[in-house]
Amino acid sequence: IGCYKKAALVKIKRENRYAHPEDDFFLRCGEEAKFLSEDDLNGCERLVKDILRFVRQKFSYEEYRMFMLRFYEAQFSFKALAECMGVSASAISQKVCRIVDAVRTHSGFAWRSQMLAVESFMY
Repeated sequence: IGCYKKAALVKIKRENRYAHPEDDFFLRCGEEAKFLSEDDLNGCERLVKDILRFVRQKFSYEEYRMFMLRFYEAQFSFKALAECMGVSASAISQKVCRIVDAVRTHSGFAWRSQMLAVESFMY
């Protein structure tokens, strides 16, 4: 049984190496598609973009990838991240929680998030 489990995990690991974009990705990236300027993004999209830029600049690339895979791209569990990256789940949890705390304590992000919540409540 252990052999089958290991074979299944190897298959999952290989599949997760590659991106599998959905159809809307190709529509957005086609020749006739216009790319969105910074002004065309709504407030929430700008906030997400700024948070991701902040995380990329402040933390190592490995920590950035952990954050992206945990919260933004694939919603990996800490256990799945540990298997893919070869690091213990507790170490990954600590690193990701440190990033989340840095984002939460960043005064600009907290204020903008509150303004977006107020704005969505008003409409």
